Amino acid sequence: MRLRLGKVSRIGTAAVIAGTLALASLPFPGSQVACASPALGSPLLRTPEPTVTLAFVGDILLNLTVGDLIARDGPTAPWEGVRNVLSRADFAIGNLECAVGTTGEPTPDKEWVFRADPQALEGLKWAGIDVVSLANNHALDYGPECLLETIDLLRQAGVEPAGAGANLSEALRPVILEKSGVRVGLLAVNMIYPTVSWGAGEDSPGLAIDDTWHMHTVRRVQELLPHVDVLAVYLHWGEERQEVPPDWTLRMAHALRNAGAHLVVGSHPHVLNGFDYDGINLTAYSLGNFVFTTRPEDPRLQIGAVLEVTVSKRGVESASVIPTRIVWGRTVVDESPETEEIFAWLSSLSSPWNTDVDHRGNILPALFSDMRRHWAQDTVTKLVRAGAIQGYPDGTFRPESTITKGEFAALFSRTVASPEEIESTPSPADFSLCDQSAWQYPYMAYLASTGLISGTDPSWDPLAPCSRLDALTVMRKHAAQTPGEPVILENLASFKDLSGLDAQALETASWAVGAGLLKGYEDGTLRLGGTVTRAEMAELIWRYIRNVWDER
Repeated sequence: MRLRLGKVSRIGTAAVIAGTLALASLPFPGSQVACASPALGSPLLRTPEPTVTLAFVGDILLNLTVGDLIARDGPTAPWEGVRNVLSRADFAIGNLECAVGTTGEPTPDKEWVFRADPQALEGLKWAGIDVVSLANNHALDYGPECLLETIDLLRQAGVEPAGAGANLSEALRPVILEKSGVRVGLLAVNMIYPTVSWGAGEDSPGLAIDDTWHMHTVRRVQELLPHVDVLAVYLHWGEERQEVPPDWTLRMAHALRNAGAHLVVGSHPHVLNGFDYDGINLTAYSLGNFVFTTRPEDPRLQIGAVLEVTVSKRGVESASVIPTRIVWGRTVVDESPETEEIFAWLSSLSSPWNTDVDHRGNILPALFSDMRRHWAQDTVTKLVRAGAIQGYPDGTFRPESTITKGEFAALFSRTVASPEEIESTPSPADFSLCDQSAWQYPYMAYLASTGLISGTDPSWDPLAPCSRLDALTVMRKHAAQTPGEPVILENLASFKDLSGLDAQALETASWAVGAGLLKGYEDGTLRLGGTVTRAEMAELIWRYIRNVWDER
């Protein structure tokens, strides 16, 4: 549920907007990296951290083609195709690439000057935009008087401006977005300006510019960081129509992240650039044009994106990109067959920073060389972040390899328990599945000591392949689903490979289908007794955590 902004208040030097506003290391012989772990229990089984969802968009121009559309069809016309996406976020943030109002005169000798009619802001707010950066090379196109009018009109419309003000103090003031106890600090900074006179003075209106090549902004990040949980910087930087960021933007992004910025989002190139995501901190070098005048001579200028980011007090939890397209002033979510090509293109642009964009638009750190654009990449990444998977020392995950019972034992144990719990749980006196020197021993012994498997059952040879039924039987016991429960025939009616299963196996299959753990194959089979790949097991365990454990 989206709560509309209640009010904008001033606390200290910040504008505060109140409103709407993870499997442990899978060990293998030779594994070289130790995994940090919580003191008690697996992080996957804890109460989830409160989160805030942010939607970032790129350049917004409410003049020219868009202005004509607004004059003809009303202020909501450019936004009708993207309102649903923007309004589902707790806060939506963009770059307003024009002045708004009726005052001022065009800046002399400036090739492109933009000023929108005040009614255009009705659509901005209607679409769900909460904050706009004015720290760009067009907010002062009609001079300081119109800049102040723009700021006033935005606030009247319920949209908070950032990166501009009546004086330097106001221009530098961060915006604080707060929901569910999570405080997000936002700084807006302009690196592209006709002259340094566009910067705000002690007693004169202007923009938040950085003419020190990042040192000033780094200091602001360091000063704000102790007062927020997540810090975002929205920058006007880069080079127009260039898909590859210039070196100076890379240096600035690196400096800001080192200073503590969790999110760095760029505008100005007017085309999409790549992403740099390490699992905690994210840089989006350019989100392209969002609502903008139509430029058919270069199709790239018609493609933009909504960057959806979920953050918690730990940093960036997840990020995804939703492609958009401008069609004669109207911006729509791109649902064409070309979307897959856009994701592949963005993945290629992101590869220099070991970041991938999968076929669903998820932005993921490229943790394993053999997982790029793999169907299970998102799930594996989440489990790595939670500390349950590391893979092999050669940098691979080997997703298509058959998982053994020993590997499953390690994977599931580290999903449901901390390393301390695993190590401190005594093994059964009659445990005989493997020698204490085997790497699988603590995990097999933990499952046996907690009653999830038998410590003397030779079928649980740690080197033997693990079937779906083997894994599901363990999960069912862990979920405290006891044998003897009725089989819900409706759950199994569509599957044709269940003959020969005993009553307990049928109960397990019925439970798994009912819980959404199994969906079956296109040929109408469940393949309970078949081997399972490492990627398939990761997906199965993730479904167990989300569909069963989280619902308890």
